[in-house]
Amino acid sequence: MLKSTSKTKVDVSEQVSVTPDAIFGFEDEAGAQRLFVLEVTNGRDTGRTTRQIKNNLVAIYKGKVSEKYNIKKTPLLLVAFEHEAHRDGVKKAVMQEGFATTFQGLEKYLFFAMQQQASHDWARNWETIEGQPAAIF
Repeated sequence: MLKSTSKTKVDVSEQVSVTPDAIFGFEDEAGAQRLFVLEVTNGRDTGRTTRQIKNNLVAIYKGKVSEKYNIKKTPLLLVAFEHEAHRDGVKKAVMQEGFATTFQGLEKYLFFAMQQQASHDWARNWETIEGQPAAIF
């Protein structure tokens, strides 16, 4: 039997890997390379989403995503939520655990949005963990 492996799977170590919903990149008008890791959450499992964020940030911090795609740029982690209460709970959990700030300021690479809003204006409907509006490019 063939084993199927996701194209977005990123090995962090021999025992740990992450499989975000999407990883994509492009070159902007100025010629700068951009790289994004996307998690789309459906449901309300704060613990699961918080673990996904943590594991993705570790992969980003260790340079594993950039290495896999041979792009020498720190990717942005985008997390799109179905429910506002879930988004708010995850933000609180991430802040309480402190791992976003532990990894040398990785919080500046973490952005949150509501799925419906992001689908209408992909570049501008994101916010920081502190709730400040942020354009991702």
